[in-house]
Formats: sequence, structure tokens, C-alpha cells
Amino acid sequence: MNNIPLLGSYLTHHSIDWFVMIDKIVLSTKDFQIKDFAPLTIKPGSYQYDTSEVREFELFHNERDDIVRAGNAFYNSEFYNIDINAKGLKVTLNPNRIHYSTNYYSVDEKQCKEALSKVERDLQEKGFLMDFKDTSLARIDIVKQIQTEHPFRAYTPLYRSLSGKRMKSRELGTTTYNYGNQSREIQCYDKIVQLVDDKKFKDEQFNYFGIDRNSNIARCELREKKSKPVLRDLNIQHISDFYRSGIFEHLTGRYRSLVSDLVFKKGIDESQLKFDFVNEIELLQAYKSAFQASDAIGKYIIFQFGGLDSLIEHYGSIDNFRQSLLDAGFARKTVYTILNGLEKGLSIVSDFRQAKRTSNIPMLYSELYDKLMAA
Repeated sequence: MNNIPLLGSYLTHHSIDWFVMIDKIVLSTKDFQIKDFAPLTIKPGSYQYDTSEVREFELFHNERDDIVRAGNAFYNSEFYNIDINAKGLKVTLNPNRIHYSTNYYSVDEKQCKEALSKVERDLQEKGFLMDFKDTSLARIDIVKQIQTEHPFRAYTPLYRSLSGKRMKSRELGTTTYNYGNQSREIQCYDKIVQLVDDKKFKDEQFNYFGIDRNSNIARCELREKKSKPVLRDLNIQHISDFYRSGIFEHLTGRYRSLVSDLVFKKGIDESQLKFDFVNEIELLQAYKSAFQASDAIGKYIIFQFGGLDSLIEHYGSIDNFRQSLLDAGFARKTVYTILNGLEKGLSIVSDFRQAKRTSNIPMLYSELYDKLMAA
């Protein structure tokens, strides 16, 4: 983690409002060999009860050119993951994680090439032999990360009103919206919430990576999930394309074109943005998503009608209340459990109050469009 920049110095040169990131990359090949010393885990095939047979496949040739048959095989390293099945070998990697140990920050074109070369060398050293630069691009995620004027939930009515071209719209929890099909998808989500919920970030990690956990950071990911749409939509086919000069500029242009064509359409008719003021039903749904059903109703009653504002006014802040509970002898685990729920509830209330104040959906749409399409 020696390459982690301080947030201030990083954003001096790289404003996240302007940055297009190359996120997940999946490479595939059928032309490879595995050395005997390769740190590969081989899993047996599954037992078929109807035929009383074990279902196995020809996975690869070893050094003696013997065919290895099994269910599948895998290897997970610090920089990449390998999966081998009947269709061939896949390498999954993220150049940002390789360089920064997090995908919050983005590598530039030069750093991306360095990250890929690092993977190529490591594969060779570990006994996974292939023509790395000739591997096919089976998937690529291109990302725009922007700082918004309001908390993510304030944009809920807008995200719900959007629809993708020949895509199914899905709402995943309270802070993720997906528009997609089998070939490609666009997913918008709250990056800070994702770091906490999926990556289990705590204050220590936020401080270490120089990330302000109170910032309003939204991500919009274009995910090309198969080789054919990668070639059709992005005009790239092999990992060698990432060694071309100007590849980031090329992919940035394709991102803008595709995202605006599929979801964030230029000059959209305002009547298409169906706005419905945030109401109590939506608020109840937010509590239901954030807490277990048995707790959600009680939390809603307490936060909405139980005088929580008076508690904050009395102590000045949640932190002061936390310290008072600890000084009174309450167990640290008990205090954490209770206040974690309080803070989550406060966040919901705050975001929905903001959403009620933010009633101009076309204005919110214009903000997101301008930032996602910024050059």
C-alpha cells in the first residue's frame, strides 16, 4: 500500500468529477499451459445423482502434456483471480487496486500499463503460461465517479424515473440502481455506502486512504459483460489494446456516447422524468431496507415521532452521547450496536429531508448529466 496518495494532493491533479476509470477487466483464453508448481486449487466434479457419475471436464494440459480433468480450478492472488473451467481460463483484475490497493482512485494510462505488466510477470513466475497480450477481453467495466451536490438518496426519484434502452431497471437496496441486460448494464450507486457495506471500511480505512466518508460520491459504471459487446461497443478486443497510446481517451469517448445513448439521454423531454415527492411510504421502505423487519417499524416510530432531535440538541452530537454512555459504564459493544442504528436512522432522515427540499428533478438530471459527460 505504498502508493496510496493523500486525498488533498491527489485531487489537486485529478478532480474526481472529471475522471473516467478503467475498473474490472476480465481476460479469457483457451491457449494456455499450467506448470506443475503453479499454486492452483483443483476442485473435483459434481456428483450427478441421476446417473451416479461425477461430472468432470478437460481443464488443461500439464507439463507432461497430460490432460487434467476436474470440475474446475482457481487461484486467487493479491492482484488478480484465475478461474479455469471447460470453456478455458479467465483472469479477473482491477488496475486501480493493483496500483492503489483500492478502486476509489484511478490509474492513468501509464500506470494501467504498468499494472497489466505486473500481472503478466506474476502469471509467468507462478507457472500460468499464456500469450498475455493476445488474451481476449471478456468483460470491461468503465466508471465515472462524481461528487454530487446532494446525498445519493436525494436523487432517488430521479433514478427511479430513468429507464435504459432495451434494458431492465432494478432497484438494489436504497443506494443502487441498475439498468441492464445479459450483454451490458449501467449501474449507479453510492460509493461511500458501498465501501462501508461491501468493503467493510471503517474510520481507519477511510483515514488511511484519504477518503472523506461524509462526501457525496456517486458512481456510474458501464459494464460490457461479454466479448462481442466489448468489441462492438468499445472497438477493442485484446489486452494488447490497452498498450496503445490514447486508449483512455478513446474509452472515455465511448463511455460518454454509450451512457448518454442508453440511459442519460441528451435533451431528454422533462415529461419523461416522472417526479413523485418523497413521501412516508418511501421513507418506510428506506427503513425496511436498512433494518430488519422486526426493527424497522420501531425505528421509524422512534426517529420520526420520538424526539430524537431533542436528544441531539441536549448532547450536542452523537459522539457526545456515545462518550456519556461509555463514562456511565455501558459496555463498548452495547454502545456501538445501539449508536450504529441511531446513526443509520439519522442518515435516512437527513437524506429524505434533503430529498423533500430538492423537488426539481430536471435540475438534478442536468447536474448528473453534465458531470457524467464532462470532458
